[in-house]
Amino acid sequence: MTICIAATAAEKYVVIAADRTLTLNLEPKEFAHKASSKLYEITPGFIVGTAGSPVHVPDLLRMLKAKAKGDAHLLDRVAECLKDLRKTRIEQEILRKFGWDFATYEKYYAEGRLLEAHARRILEEMDEFHVCIHLVTGCVLENGDATIHTIEDPGVVDCFDATGFAAVGSGDGYALQSMMRANYTAATPLMEAIYRVFEAKKSAEQAVGVGRRTDLRVILSNKKNVRLSDGELASLGKLYEAQRQKEDGAEKKTLERVVGLMPTALRRIGA
Repeated sequence: MTICIAATAAEKYVVIAADRTLTLNLEPKEFAHKASSKLYEITPGFIVGTAGSPVHVPDLLRMLKAKAKGDAHLLDRVAECLKDLRKTRIEQEILRKFGWDFATYEKYYAEGRLLEAHARRILEEMDEFHVCIHLVTGCVLENGDATIHTIEDPGVVDCFDATGFAAVGSGDGYALQSMMRANYTAATPLMEAIYRVFEAKKSAEQAVGVGRRTDLRVILSNKKNVRLSDGELASLGKLYEAQRQKEDGAEKKTLERVVGLMPTALRRIGA
């Protein structure tokens, strides 16, 4: 798995980040290797971040880039492509066992040529099937408003403009908690937003499968995206570590004060 985080900043920028590790679930072991990025610019200013199985990503990107040419409704195209990918994988992993493609299955089903038990079994397998890929998108609209969405199998689209942030991947819980602790909103100033998204990504590294290397970009209103350099990310990392040490020190002092303020209670419980 992985982590992808998107946030709107000052209501007119998008800050989007991901780790750079691809995780391959090859039974019975899990392997990971470095990758340059999991943030893909489909058209100028429209970025898709991917979490989940990387084996589906190339097919999805090919579908999306083919449909995205000259199309202003990119979000709809992403959802459609995820549905198409799901259909293709169902055909390969379920229907091919019977020697069918989707057209043959639909023909037999419509003509009533499938036994009821047989049809029920196939439908149950289709219903339980899941394409292990999770998407987060970010862009700045023509009117200058920043917008972010998540897209999940089978093409369910959710908008997170109201909260100002969204995350997908195995580290999403840690990332979302970090953003909530920071009281993050869509109006957060850009420079603070960059740090908060970086902070959330670092927090997500507690989850299994989240890589330590970071890719972070800012989408501007002119449909350009600026990628932070490794040096700039290293500087953010130093600030993050300094803040963590400060917080750890403050927590230690607080616990020491608790002990000092409660001697009677500590004696009663035998601590």
